[in-house]
Amino acid sequence: MRGISLTGLYLTGSILIGTLVAAVLNQFLSYPFDRVLTRSVLLVMAILLIPLSKLVSSDTSGLVADRLYFREFLCSFCVGLLILSIPIAFFLMVDLRILSLDLGIDLGLVVLYLLLGVFLAGLIAVFEEILFRGFLYGALKERFGQIFSMMASSFIYSCAHFLKPTDDGEYLPSLGVGFAYLGDAAVNAVALDHNWDARLSLLFLGCFLCLVRDRLSLFWCVGFHAAFVLGIFLTRELTTVNIKSEFLILISPYNEFVGHFVSIWLALLILLLWSRSSISWGSSNSVGLSWKRIDDH
Repeated sequence: MRGISLTGLYLTGSILIGTLVAAVLNQFLSYPFDRVLTRSVLLVMAILLIPLSKLVSSDTSGLVADRLYFREFLCSFCVGLLILSIPIAFFLMVDLRILSLDLGIDLGLVVLYLLLGVFLAGLIAVFEEILFRGFLYGALKERFGQIFSMMASSFIYSCAHFLKPTDDGEYLPSLGVGFAYLGDAAVNAVALDHNWDARLSLLFLGCFLCLVRDRLSLFWCVGFHAAFVLGIFLTRELTTVNIKSEFLILISPYNEFVGHFVSIWLALLILLLWSRSSISWGSSNSVGLSWKRIDDH
């Protein structure tokens, strides 16, 4: 249970410290305070991941010191782009999305834009994978086993994408404003009838990445995640939605990419990984119920 306790302490501390940082930055920045607040909390969460990783075992966090992270990231990033190419190709084939290229754009800017995109997508992926498939999933799995932990961590991961208030409420600088903001955001996060198709896709994505961590490693998850972030962003930039398409129901208004088709595709990938793996129903410490890879047989 230590991993779960540390995760809770980490989240609480990040909100409190992030609120204090936002109150200071608000004196020098002209942005709305809620925007300063959310970015300050995310910054603190990213920084605190460093000491947190020292307090949790590598089995829990998934951070193994002797792994060749860059090579794993590069391989998984390329495979992730191939996986994402299936829904992209389908959307273009049925005219659900239509290309809208600007042929006059400078090639040098394109390369710079792509490099920056890979870097930012990598940062997002590192942060989210270490938090959700690392600490959270790892800690839950030690206590409750793979199936429950995969579903629970993926459900939280899905809800986290909607962790923001739905109204335009104002948040004034104060010590407890971070928790007030989080309370309002939590109402939207658990509103399961809102964008349920996108939530289902994100739930399946979380389950898929949990299986990838167990089958391969945490940094394969990072590479997949980074590829998905960059690929979806470029698809939305380079194509537009055909609002007259008869297949419009297959994508969610959430980001006009995830939705029913992506859920089906992820479900097939989950079944593929599932069929090639031995699934643990109990805790990782239970005799005879530990995770085993096919390679170990």
